[in-house]
Amino acid sequence: MNFRFHILDRNGVSTEIPEPVGFDSLKCEISRDPDWHGIFFTNSGETFEYYDIAYHLLKDECELYGAQGEMTLIIEEECNGVWTEFERGKFIFSKYKLFSDDCYVNFLWKQ
Repeated sequence: MNFRFHILDRNGVSTEIPEPVGFDSLKCEISRDPDWHGIFFTNSGETFEYYDIAYHLLKDECELYGAQGEMTLIIEEECNGVWTEFERGKFIFSKYKLFSDDCYVNFLWKQ
């Protein structure tokens, strides 16, 4: 399966980014609630590391807006040559961590 990643900023501009470090260990579980009869998705490993363009986008947003930063991670998957959205989640800027100045950022994101 092929995946691609985008960061959607507060102005609706989408930027394709390299695969975040940690995505390869993401485990998704789909379950049905016996009471509500709905389908629920849970993920383990929602903290990734971001380098290159993603690093700069996230760092700049955090420096400008702090915990009020607004960016969304969009993950798409390719199936039979068609890209569809696989997962979407907001970055939690209050959990922002900068490592090795000008190297990478570590972010928690959720649906």
